Parts: sequence; structure tokens; C-alpha cells
Amino acid sequence: MKNILTYILLTTILLFGKSQISYGQTTINMKKEGGVYSIPCSVNGIGLKFIFDTGASNVSISLTEANFLFKNGYLTKKDIIGSANFQDATGNVSVGTIINIRKLEFSGIILNNVEAQVVHELNAPLLLGQSAMAKLGKFQFDPNSGALTLLDNSIKIIDSGTKEGRAYCDSGNSKQELEDYNGAMTDYNKAIDINPNFFRCYWLRGVLKSVMGDNNGAIIDFTKSIKLNPDFKMAYVNRGWSKADLEDFKGSIIDFTKAIQVWDGKDDLAIIYFSRGCSKKELKDEIGAIADFNKAIELDPNDFQAYGNRGHSKMILKDYKGAIADFDKLIEIHPEDGLAFYNRGQAKMALGQKDNACMDWRKAGELGYENVFEDIKEYCN
Repeated sequence: MKNILTYILLTTILLFGKSQISYGQTTINMKKEGGVYSIPCSVNGIGLKFIFDTGASNVSISLTEANFLFKNGYLTKKDIIGSANFQDATGNVSVGTIINIRKLEFSGIILNNVEAQVVHELNAPLLLGQSAMAKLGKFQFDPNSGALTLLDNSIKIIDSGTKEGRAYCDSGNSKQELEDYNGAMTDYNKAIDINPNFFRCYWLRGVLKSVMGDNNGAIIDFTKSIKLNPDFKMAYVNRGWSKADLEDFKGSIIDFTKAIQVWDGKDDLAIIYFSRGCSKKELKDEIGAIADFNKAIELDPNDFQAYGNRGHSKMILKDYKGAIADFDKLIEIHPEDGLAFYNRGQAKMALGQKDNACMDWRKAGELGYENVFEDIKEYCN
């Protein structure tokens, strides 16, 4: 008998990324440290780690950071607004200086002209407070997971893209949906020329390159998108698919694992576990693959591809009864799948169930799976 065929359908999966552009909603996953959630930020180009604190009225930095920023030219006298007294959570009043942060960046989002306070204490905590959060429009924060979701219609979210840049990127996405790939590429290039930090447009251009068969070029764009926004989950997913297409399965597993780590919620997560399982199968890690297919099926009980691949892995591990159970489920969900009948027939033949195997193979032939006829001729006549 010929080797069993798998159900890996990366061409279909790649299309998953085409229409996932959404300028209004972004999820930022923060890290919990010492009982509080922190988020890396850039203040006028200098990286600092802030504590997320919706109870703080302003962004707040200590005298230590302020002195460094002034000494190195990242803050100037023009950025000083004035002085004020501040009351902390304990009720104590302290003196501080009000400054203007010209550019505050985090997770690919750029906020301009953010009012902040310099607390005249060397070890005061750095707080990301309301003067920044108010610029983001509506948002939700999950204190259990640390996920900060910036909701639709939050007009202050800018994705590092100006209005003109977005217009070109939207146009490119529309042309891509109509399969005008050359026109889409032209528009994406224009959008990125206008906004070199437009992380979503790098991602969309990468998806287009992968559809056009340029996976190396796609990986460059996905990597740029990730560099600009390390929490942008879809860039990891698409880069993983491109690496898998180039048979860099170890690299794809790393990307799928990162995507799972930053994923918010359960929607579409099954396909990421499925993809990672496929890459593990290519590396002959059948046990690891089964674990991922189990998770994919748990998240999406109708994922027939996961049943097919899990059945294939069980066949390799000589768990023929388990494989038959998976092919049974696949056929229940997708009864017109000739390959499923063929594979189930192979498992039955391995158990010595020749008559039942031949019945499945004949059904596979009726459904148009032509490769089965050689086996029927050899074993069933």
C-alpha cells in the first residue's frame, strides 16, 4: 500500500490573513511583575518600562528618568509646562513638574503631546496613567490576563499610519481581495513610503507576497511588522506559515508558539494549534503533533483537518483503532471526502479487515479519489 496522505492545507490557511485588517481594535498583552502589570514604552525615543495604572491621573516619571532625558536632549525647556502639587494614593501631597511628552509609543501605537508629571523623588514609579489612556478612546482591561483591548471606533488609535497612508493601505487590501495583486502591491508600497512604521501594512504586504509565492519577501515584511509591534499576533502566524512553506518547520513552530502566547481569546486559535501540529508532523514528532491536534479539536470539534492529521499520526504510531476512530469522525463531518475513506481503509487493512478496507476504498473511488484504484486492483480483486 502507498503511504497515507495528510490533510495539511496551508494554501487555504494562508487566506485566513487576507481580510484580518482592523484599525479600530488592538489587544495589548501586558506582563505581570510584582503584582502589577507593566508595559514597555518609548518616551521621545528612549525605552522605559511603565506600570499600567488607570488610577493615576497623569503619566508619571521619577526625577531620575527626567534628569536623564534632559541631560541627553530627549526633553528640553520647551517641554516644561509648569509645576503643580500632586496627591498620591495615600493622601500625601508632593511637588512635581508638568511636562509634555512629544511622542509616547507602546505596542505599535504612537501618542503625541501627552501631558506627564515628574515626581521630585529619585525612585518614584513610572506610571502609565489617564493622560495617555484618554487618548486611546474606549478600552477594556482584563485584570486576570493583563489584556488591554482598545475597542472599535477609538478614533485616537493611529497604528503608526496617517490618514493618507491608511487610504493607500485600505485600497491595497481591497485590490488584493479582487486579486489585483500588482495594484495592491503598488498601494501597499505607497502606504509604507508615507508611513515607514505602519506595522499593519507591512503585515498585509507580507500576506500578499506569500499569496504570490514570495515567502522570503513575506518573512521580511512580517519580521518588520513584529519589530514595530511585538504583540501583533497575526504577523507571527503568517510568518509561521511562510516558514512552513519554505520547510523551515522549526522556525514555524517558534512563531506559532509565540502567536499562541500573545493570542487573546479562543477565536481562530484552533487553526494555530493545527498549524503547529502540522509542522511537528513534518519533523516526525508525532506525539507532539497529536497533542496539538487534540487542542485544535478541543477548541473546534468540527475541525475535520485536525481529525485527519491526528488519524495519520496514530497510523504512524500503529494505533490503528485510534486512527479509525478519527477517520470515522472526519467522515461524519465531511462525508464526501474520498481521501478519508481511503485512509480508513488503510487502517482497516493494517488490522486484517480486508473486506471492510475494500469497501472503504471503493467508496473513495466513487468520490473521485483516483489513486485508490491501484490498491483495489492489487488487494480487492
